[in-house]
Amino acid sequence: MSANSALPAARTIANVQAIIHLVRSIIRTDGADCNCRDAVDQALVGLERRETELAAEDLLAAAVRQREKIIKLTDLLRDLGEAPAESDAGVIEEAALLFDDLAIQARFGAQLMRAIGGGEDGAVLS
Repeated sequence: MSANSALPAARTIANVQAIIHLVRSIIRTDGADCNCRDAVDQALVGLERRETELAAEDLLAAAVRQREKIIKLTDLLRDLGEAPAESDAGVIEEAALLFDDLAIQARFGAQLMRAIGGGEDGAVLS
């Protein structure tokens, strides 16, 4: 399961902006009268604002889920200091895998937060 599965939908801030830009370019080249263009443009401004807010809420909810995953992984690592240094290879490898997963989840959480702020073009990377 990839870290990106935490994102509930493909709605990102960059996607919203790209779709609005596409609609605007179609309206401008369609030969519609100026009053119609102005009304559509105003409607698109409102739509873009609402969709951007919804995308940011989705991204924040996904970041909160990442935080919960990180908390659970950290809880699993609490007993690490109590394991004897000469633990079998399986215990050592399991701890290493937990650290690997923790790093992946934290990196994805950071990407989600940057996407909210418009960093990385509002995109969520894998």
